[in-house]
Amino acid sequence: MLQARSFTQDDAERLLGEMQEQLSAFNGHLGFRLGGSGPFELIITAEGDAHYFHEADALVGAAPAVNGWKMTALVPGRSLEGFSYQMDEVSINEHDIFFCVLTDRVTFYVADPKYRGTDDFRTSILRIAEAGVGERAFAAIRIYAEVLPLSAAGTGATDSLRPIAQITSLVRHQ
Repeated sequence: MLQARSFTQDDAERLLGEMQEQLSAFNGHLGFRLGGSGPFELIITAEGDAHYFHEADALVGAAPAVNGWKMTALVPGRSLEGFSYQMDEVSINEHDIFFCVLTDRVTFYVADPKYRGTDDFRTSILRIAEAGVGERAFAAIRIYAEVLPLSAAGTGATDSLRPIAQITSLVRHQ
């Protein structure tokens, strides 16, 4: 067993890899996220795929209690007020992301200097939005979501943009 004082980044990466291998052996569509500072939280996620929500629920439901840990099925919703997120060289906070709901889609707009047109960037922005409403609720939104630079909204559309911290309103109005 590793002692806390000898725990290195390599040890952490190895253990996280082993955890993912074990989870993938149970169901290759599930993943996990870690959080908290005591109790620590292990979140079993279906990566937004509603077809596997029941698997995440069943796994967490069958898990034994572990002192100092909380196990959660699917990413829970939380307030996005005051959040910040670091992606490579870009730091994003609640003032950088806006959203607009149209009849057939939800568009997330990111301040132009921070926008990156990559799949990883899009995934990160959608994960931030998911954290605001929770994985269950966001599964219905994700398939209709797009991520664009703020300038793509056009000058007349800025009145309909809402800050990302208000994302919970999507769930209340569905």
